[in-house]
Amino acid sequence: MKNIFLIIGKYPSAGFSKTRLAKDWGDTFSTEIYRAMIDDFSLNLKNCLDKSIPVIVAVTPATIESKNYFQNCFPQAQILFQADKPFFQRIRELIKVLNENGECFIHLTGTDLPHFPFRFLNFHDDKSNTVRIGPDLDGGFYYTGFSSKYFELFDIDIKEGNSSIFEILKAQALKLGHEVECLEKWSDIDTLEDLKMVLDKHHQIIPSTYKVFKKFQAINS
Repeated sequence: MKNIFLIIGKYPSAGFSKTRLAKDWGDTFSTEIYRAMIDDFSLNLKNCLDKSIPVIVAVTPATIESKNYFQNCFPQAQILFQADKPFFQRIRELIKVLNENGECFIHLTGTDLPHFPFRFLNFHDDKSNTVRIGPDLDGGFYYTGFSSKYFELFDIDIKEGNSSIFEILKAQALKLGHEVECLEKWSDIDTLEDLKMVLDKHHQIIPSTYKVFKKFQAINS
């Protein structure tokens, strides 16, 4: 089965992307650090992903500015727009469209993981009924892999008070009769403390993120 590496991205702008990072050091910091994270993600993607695997970056908002920005960051990728819908509905629509060109195995992640663990992925064992989920440390997920014909995997409703999006996604996969394989846990970056923890362990492979962090650390010290 054909593999596709699908990346979900928001255009870096104040009040729109990585807003939780702005709480400590402001909107300028959150925007600059997110741009750096995207640069580092692109660098590691180029170094770690087999060049024969197609890359698609699905972006929001659906503007020429967004498209041009991400095309510049990921020159090897096809750029698609996300629909103006809640997150999981957006993902469902994307997968449904991709499936119209024939079944493929989707490897899904986001642009805010500059230290994404490509070594955890298996591009040669794409069991069509298996859903692979990479849980993050705060109850979400940093990756999921699945056949494109199972876009109903994302027919889920996240309500206020839900404690674990990972568990909701896993339960949905099991409900639909899929086998579930869980990858190792990995840290995402939502808060300043998350960022500090990731930089402490991985700063050598995310140099742009580290440089911006040190700049704002000096300003805010």
